[in-house]
Amino acid sequence: MTSPEDVLADPGLLAGRTPDEIEPLIASSDGWAVEALRRGSRRDLGRLLSSRQRALLAALDEQPAAMSGQAHADLWSRDALRTAPAWAAVRKLAGDALAAFHAGALARR
Repeated sequence: MTSPEDVLADPGLLAGRTPDEIEPLIASSDGWAVEALRRGSRRDLGRLLSSRQRALLAALDEQPAAMSGQAHADLWSRDALRTAPAWAAVRKLAGDALAAFHAGALARR
């Protein structure tokens, strides 16, 4: 395994490897990063993410946090969840992130 393209062609190459084991093998590949899962039963296992996937996930993580707190309490009503432009932006980011991951899955086929 020498590139993200190798992994896309055969995702099994990542099986049982930690991010620390994978990163040196693909560190010179532009636009890709190795991440560790932070939650769940597969915590600490490595994932290979494109720069676009990472950026979308970061934005999706930051958006609701920026809308938190007493100053933004009005955004957390049932009506606001359906109609507020801020929540429309969160939904758009989520859709874009899903599409980015779906595109990666299609590239592996």
